[in-house]
Amino acid sequence: MDSQNTEELTPEQKAQLAKQKKKENELKKKQAAEEWKRQQMLKKEQEANQQNSNDTTANQKEAQKNAEVSTSKDTPKTNQQASKQEAAAPQKSQKEDANNKQKQNQQANQSRNQRIQQSLSKTNNLISHLSTYDQISFKQIREKYQNHPYANSLLHPALLEVALKVNSGQIVGSNRRCLSFLDALKKIITDFKVKEGDVFYKELTNCIDSLYSFLETFRAHPEGLKTAFKYVKNIVSYLVKSTISIEPQKKWINQQIDVFIKQKILNAQELMIQTGLELIKNGDVILVYARSQVVENLLLTAFKKGKQFTVIVVDNPPFHEGKLLLQKLSEAGIETIYTLLSNIPYFIKKASKIFVGAQSMLTNGALISRVGTALLACVSRDFRTPFHVFCESYKFSEKSQLDSLSQNELCLQKNQEGTEQQQAHQYLNINLRYDLTPCEYVNMVITEIGPVPPTSVHAIIREFTSYDYVGKIELPSE
Repeated sequence: MDSQNTEELTPEQKAQLAKQKKKENELKKKQAAEEWKRQQMLKKEQEANQQNSNDTTANQKEAQKNAEVSTSKDTPKTNQQASKQEAAAPQKSQKEDANNKQKQNQQANQSRNQRIQQSLSKTNNLISHLSTYDQISFKQIREKYQNHPYANSLLHPALLEVALKVNSGQIVGSNRRCLSFLDALKKIITDFKVKEGDVFYKELTNCIDSLYSFLETFRAHPEGLKTAFKYVKNIVSYLVKSTISIEPQKKWINQQIDVFIKQKILNAQELMIQTGLELIKNGDVILVYARSQVVENLLLTAFKKGKQFTVIVVDNPPFHEGKLLLQKLSEAGIETIYTLLSNIPYFIKKASKIFVGAQSMLTNGALISRVGTALLACVSRDFRTPFHVFCESYKFSEKSQLDSLSQNELCLQKNQEGTEQQQAHQYLNINLRYDLTPCEYVNMVITEIGPVPPTSVHAIIREFTSYDYVGKIELPSE
């Protein structure tokens, strides 16, 4: 039948069939070549792993042979030498054992580092752009910045104390970090000195820029701190035409920083708590995630005012911030339940509403918060549980982001627990600090203005930036 059909075809159709057959053959050849390349790559990886294991065993055998040769060379020639060597033999054997253990530990550490580098190289294309921060000592900072033109400001004791605490994790939370940095900045401004012939506002703006880049070596700046730095630089720019002396200018800048702290952080939290009290009713079961300063103060004030409710504290490793919130609420006498994020599908059935804090709100309405918040919001939408976000307006960002990997922070932790055999197969924990929750998963954003939908974030940003964040600013005077 096939021969009869081919005979009935026209020459043009036969040519088309021939072209199709050629294309199919070429595709088959390409697929075969790709499979062969993939197999070769797998073989190379297996050979490299075998070579690493063979190298470690060979090094151990050489160390043992050297130990045997050294012991054979030290055989006694006389009875007196034999007695002396017998007395010193246990000490030598102990030293040799210690040296062999050190060599084995060094080889094991090298193999662990190679495994870690291989695991990071495999995920390099995915997370290589994300920032990681190691713990920094005071000596390293002093050696690096002692010759900086603004070394007196960068190495100021107040700033170093805050920076090291942020780097070590003792100061956590965008509000706490912003308040501590602004307090340190006020002390730096009061101690700031200008050389003869230099302009005060120019030197101070350059110093603030260097402080901004200096603090990025310890941790990435949250959006609230970026807004605070923009505000301070804007304040300093008002001093271009100022004719008063330097000391009144310093006092005026510190006063304006206090105005920002009072209006955008402290008063904003009080107004948000007043709005949140209207959402809490007697008999509510409120589910909270990790630890937020605003949510914590809201629950404590609601309990002091006589409202009866239950709190479910949801936590997630590796930070375990919910344990601190659990301790504060239980000390106040609030009925609390502690659970992990993996148990959310069960506990969310009992929750009447969800309260979470925010690291920032983006202009497209997306929420940036502690990692795990997006999962909680997704589950809450399936169970029709209201999801409320508490965020001050100074944390609103003009940026737009669609996923959690374009901008984030990494927290790398090496596994150093277990026996020697388990440590030989160490692994690296790669944890993200934040995640992104899309706009459609957020029911309401509670700000100092009041409850607003997440789609109104860009309008609030436009309103506050047009009025210098705090309203009318009065220029300094003598």
